[in-house]
Amino acid sequence: MKKLLLFCFLVSSNLGFAQQNLVPNPSFEQYSVCPTEFNQMQYCIGWSSASDSNINNQTPDFLHGCSSNPIVSPPVILDAYQQPVSGISYAGIGCYFSSPFPNLNVREYIQADLLDTLLTNTKYYVSFYAILLGATNMVYATNKLGALFTTEKFGQGNFAHPINFAQVHSDSVLADTINWFHFMASFVADSSYRFMTIGNFFDDNITDTLNIGNQFSIASYYLIDDVCVSIDSNLCNISNSIFENSDFDLTIYPNPSNDYFQIKNYSEKGRYFTIYNMIGCFVSKYFIDAKSESNIDCSKWNAGIYFLKTTTQNYKINVLH
Repeated sequence: MKKLLLFCFLVSSNLGFAQQNLVPNPSFEQYSVCPTEFNQMQYCIGWSSASDSNINNQTPDFLHGCSSNPIVSPPVILDAYQQPVSGISYAGIGCYFSSPFPNLNVREYIQADLLDTLLTNTKYYVSFYAILLGATNMVYATNKLGALFTTEKFGQGNFAHPINFAQVHSDSVLADTINWFHFMASFVADSSYRFMTIGNFFDDNITDTLNIGNQFSIASYYLIDDVCVSIDSNLCNISNSIFENSDFDLTIYPNPSNDYFQIKNYSEKGRYFTIYNMIGCFVSKYFIDAKSESNIDCSKWNAGIYFLKTTTQNYKINVLH
């Protein structure tokens, strides 16, 4: 009987641990030292830089409200404003640089040592929030943002640059500077992975880019928050049916805008969406075909916040006049 009770305890303990979020410090709140400037990811407990330090400025950023330096203390970063998804912190990574490193595939990566090794032949759900920081000269939007799982630390030796592979990534160009994009995916572990790295793992020539700023834009810089890896989809805020009928492959840009919004649908299915104003009054309804894009004229709308709603997602759009 004692052996049976011990066996049951061990099984239930392991199952309970497996159903936890395996990402340490998932919202980047815990720190050893408050950051005082950019390039201090090492102060975020459980996280580190996986970038090639031999290339100037190829270092991700730990951005925390505890900092006394206003340029690295959310919600204001440089000349942009962005509240965290939760808490008072997030991480920042460069996913593409047009200058001063053209065609060099320069990237920034953040890496975590997971709380437990992934089990082979087991399905895991992955989620995190990402948003393009709308700072001057840093508004190249890109696709291919995702997560790579490895048995050894990524970014060592020959792994310093993109490898054109990641177990999960987004093919949508993430161009919104107002709404956090909830990245959601799943994969079956084929090895005993222990490390998770977030970034763009694909070369410049297979990364789509969109300059939503001006001719002086030089980089794609994304904020990352609330990271989750678990066998429990609910723990990562992922519905079991989300992959069968999802609208998170929709992008809206420029946002804010004063004349039009371009809606791009990356899905194999057409989508209906409805627009409401700030007080919930109906404005208009549209349909966008699969794998297509459409312009929405907002030049005659009143300035202010509007909401674009699909079957599973809500987007905030801002009209400026």
